[in-house]
Amino acid sequence: VVAYASRQLKPHEVNYATHDLELAAVVHALKIWRHYLYGGHCEIYTDHKSLQYIFTQKELNMRQRRWLELVKDYDCTINYHPGKANIVVDALSRKERGELTCMITQQCQLIHEFARMQLEVVESPPKLPVVGGIRALRMWPTLLDRIRRDQAFDEFVRSMGAKINAGGAYANKRRRELEFEEGDKVFLKVTPMKGVVRFRKKWKLQPRFIGPLNILKRVGVTAYRLALPPDLWDVHNVFYVSMLRKYVYDLSHV
Repeated sequence: VVAYASRQLKPHEVNYATHDLELAAVVHALKIWRHYLYGGHCEIYTDHKSLQYIFTQKELNMRQRRWLELVKDYDCTINYHPGKANIVVDALSRKERGELTCMITQQCQLIHEFARMQLEVVESPPKLPVVGGIRALRMWPTLLDRIRRDQAFDEFVRSMGAKINAGGAYANKRRRELEFEEGDKVFLKVTPMKGVVRFRKKWKLQPRFIGPLNILKRVGVTAYRLALPPDLWDVHNVFYVSMLRKYVYDLSHV
């Protein structure tokens, strides 16, 4: 059974010495496969030569002493295995990765070639350039319709974006800020007050606006102080301008 494990170095481990990093790799392997190693003898091979003397080394730092106590819980020996002994294995592994990389590169080239292809090229497959074997590819008949539909949709989205931008610029020029004067009458929007106060009726039946109410004073740039009825004594009488609506005189309100 061949197993493989790896992990990235933590920020504080970047400053570790090479000897400590090699020992940390051994500890990491023992922690991962400890359920297979308990109760039996195991041999650990490393290409770091000085690590094989870790059990007889006299001077150890605190980190090495802590890790060594963990390693001693296992019946294991650490042996030196030179890296040059894996030349054949490494060559074979690199060869396999090389073929895979080549295959991925060819696929990426095909994607870039498709992106550079023009609409008239799709209409006449025999005129396709012989780059990366594109001529041998099969062109399905619905591709042309799909490309034309996507192009038309892109043009439509672009035109709509231009119209929206133009409409926004026109609206910004024509927009006027809502302002009131002291003594004006306004309606107060009560929908945001849900759960704060109940206006004589249950929530589903109560009106969206109440009033008309008199403006007592302007507070700042966008807030106004209103003269509230007595039943709203527990509501703060300063409201943002977005909660107010202009009152238009009506004889039915007299």
